[in-house]
Amino acid sequence: MNNNECSVYSSAFTDRFSILSTGSLDQLPRDSPTSTAYSSLHRLYCIAERDKIILNMVSYLRYRTLVAGLLFTIINRASNPTWSEQAGIQLSLGPAREAIYQNDGVTKSRAYLVSQRAPDKYSLWNALDQNLHRSKRKIVGQVVSDRSMRAFEPTMIEQVDIFIHQILLASQVDTPVNIAERCKWLGMDIVGHLSFAFPLNLQTDPLYRFIIKSAATANYFLNINMQMPPLALLRAELFIYLRAVMRGKSYLRTIQKMIKTRLAKDKHAEHDFYSFVADEMVISKDDSIWNSEIWSEAIFFLTAALVGGDTTSTGISALFFYLARNPRCYRILADEIRAAFDSGASIRNGPRLASCSYLRACFDEALRMSPPITGTLWRQQAAHRGDSEPLVIDGHIIPHGTQIGVNIYSLHHNEEYFPRPFEYIPERWLPGHPEYETTNRNAFAAFSVGPRGCAGKPMAYLEASLVIAKTLWYFDFEEIVDNTKETGWLSDDQANEYQLNDIVVSTHDGPWLKFSPRPT
Repeated sequence: MNNNECSVYSSAFTDRFSILSTGSLDQLPRDSPTSTAYSSLHRLYCIAERDKIILNMVSYLRYRTLVAGLLFTIINRASNPTWSEQAGIQLSLGPAREAIYQNDGVTKSRAYLVSQRAPDKYSLWNALDQNLHRSKRKIVGQVVSDRSMRAFEPTMIEQVDIFIHQILLASQVDTPVNIAERCKWLGMDIVGHLSFAFPLNLQTDPLYRFIIKSAATANYFLNINMQMPPLALLRAELFIYLRAVMRGKSYLRTIQKMIKTRLAKDKHAEHDFYSFVADEMVISKDDSIWNSEIWSEAIFFLTAALVGGDTTSTGISALFFYLARNPRCYRILADEIRAAFDSGASIRNGPRLASCSYLRACFDEALRMSPPITGTLWRQQAAHRGDSEPLVIDGHIIPHGTQIGVNIYSLHHNEEYFPRPFEYIPERWLPGHPEYETTNRNAFAAFSVGPRGCAGKPMAYLEASLVIAKTLWYFDFEEIVDNTKETGWLSDDQANEYQLNDIVVSTHDGPWLKFSPRPT
């Protein structure tokens, strides 16, 4: 079997199924993933420890002669009890991936429903029905589209300039900067303005900084509940929320304040999320806002979009890390930025920023090595298909109700698609480098793929481009190794990889950098 094929097997002691890109099953040792990695208790432990990313890669790292990378995982056996006997099914990566994520007959897993805040209230995150999801994506997509970002750019630049000023203040007293912390504050300030034109001011005022930790806690419990949906009935996160309320730092109360403050203004007074959804949703101005549709969307927009290690803050932090660890890439990118702009103030969206191709390549490579969503985005056959229209993947029938997905981290680190996968090589994304022609750019899934892919991709690229370009124009930087946590997990291959902790979206810390202002 080549590395583009997969085998299906049943985990011991469970009714779950996994698909690995692997050789014949009888070659695997007893402590291989078939007997340990996907037992329910072991999986739950890894999830609780935020190490699902390790769980997904342990096969690749320990059994690389047999396992080419965890590409697919199927969990939750369907009602058909005989399916467990069908060991040895082989699936080709290309057709299988397309059949899962670019198929109208496949929808999000029912596990997403654990994030519902009230019955019959859906957000873009948990809308399983395709028509409902399409309508919600249309609204949210307008907010983060290229056109919307052009109108919102002055506000974003204002927040990025605050980020730059805070780095300047730190450099003047020779204080190292925790980039992850700064990027999370910046991201939340931007999304506060974009959602409800609310100035959270996390970059300059500690008042609302608890939101970052609260959102990460919420995502932590969401991750556990999505992997083990019955645990959602325990509502363990309510104890955390209650403690936060008693301390006067309720994340949910803060969101309520943001919404009510915005409702007091004319609906088109600001260029924000509310101005787009006001005409599309029933919005209450009384206490029932807790159960309103705008509340459900606000929770998703504020929690999953940028807080707790989302695409943008994770990608920017990772890029700072890889630039600090790769002086050659640092110098090429710095020269590109400083040649393209005659001042930091002139850095904005437009032809000159778009011409910085190495900047885009560096960001894509950071997202490949450290994808903000490291795990598996679960899918299942759409309800309207029924048993009469079975889900067929690469010629094989997948039982109705079975959940299936592509593991993003493992896909990005599969050497069949990305040669030298544990090395930071931005050139793989640029033309004119024949040594990287085997790179399969279609395997890049940092923003997912298909109709349910990330709607905020334009916003992520704009924010990252502005932050990195402005920083490199104004400063030089170097890593403070003594303040940097060990980044390697399981092998020497990962010793220079930015560490992520999986809680649906990823949490992260560092790098710690020392900045020096450039002469101007």
